[in-house]
Amino acid sequence: MQFRFEFSTKQKISRNKMKWSLLVVAVLQLQFLIIQGQETKKVEERRFLNLTTTDGTPERIPGTDQFRPGRISDSCRRIKQKDPNAPSNMYTITIASPQLVYATPATPKTIHVYCEMGLDGGGYTFLTPESVVKLHPSELSSMFADKASFLLRVRKTDGTQPYAVLKQLPQYANIPLTLGLTDYTGYNAPINTVSGLVGQQFLYFGFLSKRYATNNNVQGLQVNGFNNMFTNCDRNPNSHFTLFPNFPEATPSTYHAPGSFCDQIFSRLLPNPSGRVMPPQIFMFGETHWGGCGCYKQTNQISGILSLAIGFR
Repeated sequence: MQFRFEFSTKQKISRNKMKWSLLVVAVLQLQFLIIQGQETKKVEERRFLNLTTTDGTPERIPGTDQFRPGRISDSCRRIKQKDPNAPSNMYTITIASPQLVYATPATPKTIHVYCEMGLDGGGYTFLTPESVVKLHPSELSSMFADKASFLLRVRKTDGTQPYAVLKQLPQYANIPLTLGLTDYTGYNAPINTVSGLVGQQFLYFGFLSKRYATNNNVQGLQVNGFNNMFTNCDRNPNSHFTLFPNFPEATPSTYHAPGSFCDQIFSRLLPNPSGRVMPPQIFMFGETHWGGCGCYKQTNQISGILSLAIGFR
């Protein structure tokens, strides 16, 4: 009897030890799962804050009743900064601050753009005609950071789309370029805004403002590294490209001021090495005006050219 009692007692002790061991293991496993869950949540939150959905649909901030925009990039420049290998293509971007928080899942403003990610280092945003109407001037201003260059693409009748990097002449390099949405404050008005319906909405790409262009001096612009210059003979301060969506299909101006300066601009165009073309809906009717003894031309006045597109970053 004594032997059986000792054996039974030892057996109970052994079983108790096993139970405690199993309990310790269970507690450790639970702690591991809790820690793993916390880390997963952190990863998910980090992933959420880096969302780049293509439709701009707001998504709920984890653990809250608030929403953030579905895409944090509001320009091709920022997309390029985030992903240096992003390809040239059509993108849908959200015109909203990455920090913007919504109390309700109201969809923020989205626009369709073409992003040129290769030429001149990439990051250039090309707006569609619809975006010109949809954007507010302050929204366009927030997208325009590089005041030193524009990227011109020309849609030609032969199907090619050569390009030119446009900059100020070296002597005006410290003067920032200007981009206006149906606004040319400080500059001369585009010809097609003076009369008719063509100029109802437009993108204005200004080089020298009236302050600098109202002079009898050498003016112009740099095209793919070449300095295209003219002498302003009458102090007429024109120095711009302007693009018009022209949704009313209105007849453009008949004004024409021929000059070799405009011919020089378009003779400096280069073929893009890949031969890649942008969608035709990106291009618009355009005019360019220089001087005072420079030139004025519209796309319907230039042989072999259908329309223009100008990107910014």
